[in-house]
Formats: sequence, C-alpha cells, structure tokens
Amino acid sequence: MSYDFVGLENLPNVYFKKISLSNNDLDTFKVTTSLVLIDEIFEGFFVWSEDNIIFDFLKISLILTSNDQLINSLSNGTIDPMPSMLKKDRVLMSGTNIQEIPIKNFLLSKDSNTKRFSINTSFLAPVGAQNLSLFAFAYIDSKELSNSLKISLTGPLSRYYGSTISENVIVNGEIERRSFIYKKTGGEIWSGPVHQNVAGDWMAGSFHTSEQHARLVREEVLNTKIVDKRKESIPSRSPIDFSGGPLFSELLTSFNNEADLIGLFSIDFRTLLLTKTEYGKKMFNVSKGFFEEFAKNIRINSIEIRRQQVKFDASTNKLGTRKYSQTLVGQYKTIEATVENVQGLVNTDKLSQLYISTDPLIKTFQFIDTEMSEKSRGEFRYEVVMSFIDSTKSYLQGLIFQMQKNTSQLKVEIEMLFRPSRYDRVNDRLREGVQVPDIFNQSIENYYNNLAIFVEIDEDKKRELIENQKKSFNRENYTNREAEDFLLEYSLLVTKMKRKFDLQEVTSNFSGGVRPSKSVSKGLTLVRHDFENIVNFSSVGSSYDYLGIKSNKSMPSFTIEEYMKRAEMESNRFFDNTRSKNSNDLYDLDTESAEAIKDLSFSKVLFFSPLSFKFKEQVKDLTSLQDLDSDGVATNFITHISEKSSDPRFSSSTIRKEKKVQPKKPSKKPRRSIRKKRFGRTKFNFKRTPFKINNLKTEDYLEVSKYLGPNSEMVNIETNLKEVSNSPNTEQVETKVAITNGLSVKREKKSFDLQTKNNIFEKFKSSPKFKVDKLRRIPTSIKALFNSRSSAAKNNILESESDILKDAETKVSTEMIFHASQKVEYFSGFESDVNGVPNVLRPKWEEITPTALKNNKRLLCRMKYAEIPELDIRPAPEFKLLAQNSTFIISDEEISSKITMTEEVVEQDLESQIELPEVDKIVFASSNPIVQNPNRKNQLAKLESKEEEGGRTSGQINRYR
Repeated sequence: MSYDFVGLENLPNVYFKKISLSNNDLDTFKVTTSLVLIDEIFEGFFVWSEDNIIFDFLKISLILTSNDQLINSLSNGTIDPMPSMLKKDRVLMSGTNIQEIPIKNFLLSKDSNTKRFSINTSFLAPVGAQNLSLFAFAYIDSKELSNSLKISLTGPLSRYYGSTISENVIVNGEIERRSFIYKKTGGEIWSGPVHQNVAGDWMAGSFHTSEQHARLVREEVLNTKIVDKRKESIPSRSPIDFSGGPLFSELLTSFNNEADLIGLFSIDFRTLLLTKTEYGKKMFNVSKGFFEEFAKNIRINSIEIRRQQVKFDASTNKLGTRKYSQTLVGQYKTIEATVENVQGLVNTDKLSQLYISTDPLIKTFQFIDTEMSEKSRGEFRYEVVMSFIDSTKSYLQGLIFQMQKNTSQLKVEIEMLFRPSRYDRVNDRLREGVQVPDIFNQSIENYYNNLAIFVEIDEDKKRELIENQKKSFNRENYTNREAEDFLLEYSLLVTKMKRKFDLQEVTSNFSGGVRPSKSVSKGLTLVRHDFENIVNFSSVGSSYDYLGIKSNKSMPSFTIEEYMKRAEMESNRFFDNTRSKNSNDLYDLDTESAEAIKDLSFSKVLFFSPLSFKFKEQVKDLTSLQDLDSDGVATNFITHISEKSSDPRFSSSTIRKEKKVQPKKPSKKPRRSIRKKRFGRTKFNFKRTPFKINNLKTEDYLEVSKYLGPNSEMVNIETNLKEVSNSPNTEQVETKVAITNGLSVKREKKSFDLQTKNNIFEKFKSSPKFKVDKLRRIPTSIKALFNSRSSAAKNNILESESDILKDAETKVSTEMIFHASQKVEYFSGFESDVNGVPNVLRPKWEEITPTALKNNKRLLCRMKYAEIPELDIRPAPEFKLLAQNSTFIISDEEISSKITMTEEVVEQDLESQIELPEVDKIVFASSNPIVQNPNRKNQLAKLESKEEEGGRTSGQINRYR
C-alpha cells in the first residue's frame, strides 16, 4: 500500500478534513476546522508515530487570518511561518489567530495498518471579512526538545517544520467554492506538497530539484470541505397589492396576397393565475421557480377564435369634436377551435401554439382566417374564448402531503442513525461505513423550495443554501443535533403552509378518508377577450409585397440563410456589388460618412423596398427600374386613389352633425288665456299673394329647311355626326394630370445630390441629431440615390437630364421603389411593470442587425414604414399601402417546438471542473496552493536508499532521519 499521504519529507503532512462556519454574535462568527494526520505501517512499523522523539515533541501550528499581507506572504513563501517568528510582527498579527496543538492532544483512531490523528478546533473570525484563510503545518518544538535532551539546538534545527498547507475560506466576500487535487500520470492522487517548474508544470514535492520527481496533473474540483452553517436573517416577503395586469396582448395581424388574415396573440399565464384562480394572489410574491412550477397546474382546455362584423360610424358632438362608435352586425362566426385533450391543447392547421418567448408563463398562438377575400366589404374584429382547468388546490394539497411524508420519514431515519451501532456518541459522528439516506437531500431541496414562499430569497441564494445544507448532512459532517434542528424547522414550515392556504384537511384527503377530496375540479373557467383591432379585408386590394412569399397559410418563416438571400436581393437590385461604390460625390465627404454610405451590411437586413405592387388582380413588378411598367403602375395607383376617395369611409366631406333632440311636448295642453276683443282696430295681413302670368309665349325658332330646302347639308346635321374618337394618349394625359396635381408628395433629385447646396445629407450633417451609425443604417434605396454616380449603382438618376423623382411618368414608381421602404424589427420581450411582471400590452421591438441574426435562434419580426425625419425619409401618406405578410419569423428551428435553453459554456484552461463526492479524496485537495519557504530546503533529510529485495525485514524504520 502506498503511504505517500503520510508525508515523505522531513515531517508528516497535515490535512484540513472539514471547515465549518457557524453563527456566534453580531460581530463574529465561528470557524471550526477538523485537522487530520495519518500514519501507516511500513516494513512492519509505523513511519513516525512510534518514534518517541517525533511523537513527543511534534506540534501543529494552525493559523487563521484575515490579514491580506500575511495571506500573500505565507502563500508565496516569502516569510518564515513559525509562530515564534510571526508573533513578533504586530502588523502581521492584526486579524490573525494562531493555535499550537501538540499531537498528543489529537484523537487517535486505529486499525491494523493505519493510524488517524484528528482534532476539531475553533476560531472566531470578524463578520464582514473580505478574505479569510487557514494555514497549517507540523513542526518540532525545539525548545522543549532541547530541555528534554539537555542540548542546544541551533541553526536550521531551531526552526524545524514541515510543508505548509492552506485553505481559502472566504475570497472577496464569498465562500471559496473551488479546490484543487493533483494526480500522477497513472491517475493516483498525490497527497503531498507541490510546486511548479520553470515551464509552469505542476510537480511533486516542495521544491524543484535535479532528482527525479513526478509530473502532476491539476484538476479543479468542487470544494466540499467548507460547510457554511451560518443562519442569515432572511426577511419575510412583504405583501404586495397586485390588481392584475393585462391577460391578453394586442392582436398582431398580417395578410397574405390572397387576403387571408394571420393573427398572433399572447396570453400571460402569470396574470391568469393571479386573477382567475382561487389561490393566485397568495402566490404572487413567491420565488420565480416556485411560481412557474405552480403555474403548470393551469391547463388550457380549449381556445376558440371568433370573427364579428362591426359597423363603424363617425360623427361629431355639439362642440364639433369627432367621435366614433361601433355597432355589432349579425352573429359571430367561429373561425377555428382547438381539439380538447386531457394532455393539453392539440394544434390544428388554422390554430396552433408558437414558441417565441423564453418566458414559460407567456404562451403565444397564431390563427389564420381563410374565409374572407379582398372583395369582402365591411369592418371586422376578432375575439378569443379560452377555457381552462384550475388544479392549483390539488397541487398545494399534494405539496403539503409530500412535506408531511418527508418529515415522517426523516424522523424515522434520524432515530435509526442515532443508534449506538451507527452513531459514535462520544465523537459525535457517524461510524465508519454508515451512509446518510437520500431522503435528507430530497427534504433539503423541498424545504428551501417551499421556504421561498415566505421569505425574500432569489434562485442563486436558494441554490447556495441547499448546497451548504447538503454538505452538513454528508457522512463526514453529519451530527444528530443538526439533523433534529432541521427536522424541527421543516415541521414548522409545514404548519405555516397549511395556515397560509387554509388546507388543514389535506391529511384526510390524502390518507384515504371517506370524505370526498375538495381538490376535485369544479369545472371549466371561461375567459373571453375582444381584440381592439378593426380589420378591413379590402385593403389587400392595393398592397405591396416585400418578401416574395405567395399564398402562405401560416405565419411566413425564413431560415437565417433564406433571410440573408432576401437581404442580398435588396443589395443587388440597387448595386452591382462586383464594382466599386466609390464616386466623386463621396470624395468630398469625410471618411466615416463616405464609408457609412457605402456600407450595406446593416441596410440590407434592416430595410426592404417593395418587390411588387398589387391592385386587385393585377401585380406590377417593382424589382427593376429598367423593366418597370411605369404607366401600368401609375394607372392602377391613380385608380386606387380615385376609388378610395369615393368610398364614404375615406371621404373628406364634412361629417354629419348630430341632430339636436327636441324636448318632448308636455302631455297637458297649456291653458289659453282669454282676452277680450278690442274694437276700433284694423287687422293687417302682410302676406302677399303671387301673381300668375299666363300670357307668355315660347320663342319662335326658324327652321333652316324653310329657307335652304330639305336637302341642304345644314339640315339635321346632329343626326349625321359620327362618334368622336378619343386620342390614344388621353388616358395617359389624364393620369399625368392626376399625378401632377393630386399627389401630396413633392420630391426632386437635387435633394439627394451631394454636390448640390442644401441637400438632405448636408442638412443632416449640420443637425445635432447627426450620427455616423444612423447614416450607416439608412435604407439601401436612399443610399442608391446618394451614390447613383458610382459605377456600382444600377441607376443614373443624378446624371440623367430628366428628374425621374419629379417626372409625372415615373413619379409613382420611384416613390414606391425608393421611399416606401419597410423597416424590419424583431421582438425582444415585454416591458415589466413596477412589480417586475411582464406587460403583454407593451412588447419591445428592436431593429434587426447581423448580430441579432447570429445570436438568436428564433426571431419574431414585423415590418413598418421607415421614417427618418432628419433625412426626409418618409413615405407620402397616399403611398402607405398595406404590406403583405408584415409579420414573419426567422428561425432555423421548428417554431412549434419548445425553446431549449443552453447554458453558457465557460472556457477553462487545462483544468476541468468536476465534483468529487469521495471524502477520502477531497481531504487531500487544497484551495490555496502554497509556495514553500526556501529555508526548509536545508532541513530536508535525504531519503534512505531502498534495500535490495531480500534485505532487512525487521527493526523499526524511521523515514525522518
């Protein structure tokens, strides 16, 4: 058997077996450490404990310090660690305690081949210490040895000590969570001192010598030596008045090219739980993890989507203020409903759940309405009807039942472990080979999870408390008193739970009593919500297509690669990327601005120009200026404007005023006053009677035939005329007139000419809102106008003699292509209210960027018209037509599957972090590798050369000579 852990240098190795922290008073806390020294049989004798000189005069120096200077000096080996030397320096002794313990005071446990010397000792450390470390080493009390032998020990023998070992207890105000073990190349644990060579490799032994010594591999492990038993004062959760937030989000709508409406909405289960369930409000101010687990007991039974036509009226009140009113028309129409199933909702082709939020308590659904078309007249709104089953009471009863079950089992196990055959009552520890049952770990997790209902504790702190409590109940740290204290606390928590939720009958419900359980569901709960959106299907008749997706029957979805292809299409339609984007216009700008205009990496993913313009059944392509049907686009657009202005819903005529309601006449007739007729007066009638004139004659006309004859060419000339034919350009002329006089937008190319004074860029550059980053993020189409003189631009707008932005023939088309851009934004979550609860009515939308595409697995995106007022980038009101598929998804994953959260992987050097539950191995670990003091190098004795096989087999062997 290997005896490396005994100590092969001048004195035995010392090991920290356990370090326990516990409360003492307001200013200090107790640090209790367990020290271990080991001896083993070698060639028939123990290595050091049977040597009277060593055993009688061997002491252990134990140092606890919060002095940063002393910690660094001892760790780096720059000072002599002997107590007699340290006590002379008042500066180093500040915040330092030293104990000198004779080996004779250690408790001896012995078997046939091994002796273990152990002792528990305590220090008091200041509360709030930022750094706290323990140091220990064995040394010979040379003063007592000199007196005993009556000799004078001088030189190195006057300070004869072994290798120093150290443990960091607190580092930067936090408990040290890591430690290190060292292994030989064969995988065996190295238990002695270590050092590093010039190359930084870890080697066995205190110092690097020319003699052969083992190369070691260092592994980082979880520090299970330190057990923090300090009881913190955790404040109770204060009650919070929560009236409830919005349950449903707004309805996010978009249309495909066939006027199928696709709706998207979210439901906040947090609000549903708090406002629609029996125990919801009592669970508001609990831990996040517990609340999410509690919310899983709300199961949606069905969701139904309905459509209802509304009559939209506008009027003015007596003061002339416009007001609107809605009137329901007819009955609602069910669009789709989910399939009921005991396991949960079953998606259908028209109604399904999407996973776009990482918040598990916010669920998102999409539906599609395919029954309407762009010819459907009228306004409509949608409503959702949801039914759910509340099983929260059953959950709470089950929770309390499990706690009662755990406490009962804990009580039995504690009594079993305290039996003399299993528990060493003298040393207050479990006997060798006795294991702590797993019910302790299960109960610890259950206790702290439920404790979070009543106290202010976050998830990180809860995990820390669970970890520390589990350490207290491993085999080496278990004590009967701590187990009974924990059982008492656990039982009190059960009582508190039953009182809080008024569930005193939980025992009868779960113990097979004859009374029926009150946890049986009383039935379904219905929730109905009307979305405010007013939908007009005829708006699809005149619309733009930005994505190039046709006839989709669900939310459009791109992979990241497909989306980047659409982005490249946006770049290629305006620029030939194989050519240089430099031009004389950009040479006059500063370098940053010129580079921002040439940079399309952000623009092409953030802004899209329309690919086509749809008017009724006609679709006009807008991807290329060269192949553009300008007349067709203009004619269809003017027709759209004319039809829209004639539609009473969009008429600009004065809105009717409300009729004044006349007061009702009284039912009783007023009493007439009787006046006496007065004589001698004349009654005058001033109403004139019109005269009737009957003697007027119609004017006589002379017939031509009377003078020129019936055969004259002037006779009946009107009947001989042919129908006048219209000029072939009449329609085009009328369209040009309508464009010139009827459109509100007034643009001209000189506004985008960087060589022209007072151009848009010049005004923007001189404004306080100028930022190079904002210039980099303008639409690609606008950059094509600024840089149209470059060889890469696919238009020559600034070089052409005509102004296609102003010309009536191309004005409509260029306005659509260059100025009707959509900005793409992605959903980044919901804003939180004052209580930290997400508000589903306040979604956060951020501009999409290449970084967002790289860092997000799933993106819910929306499009809205690009408006940058400081650069005069805004579409004219009449050109703001509906954008088809304005809501879409970018994802390489199946959007109907749950989001899997991946933990961030922390890169480490060559040291992998592993947990070693084996106490026999972790005792040899050290969290603070020590550089040994060089004064010891002269004290190391030369090891006795090994005897050849068949050599001496008797006689006491002392390895320390």
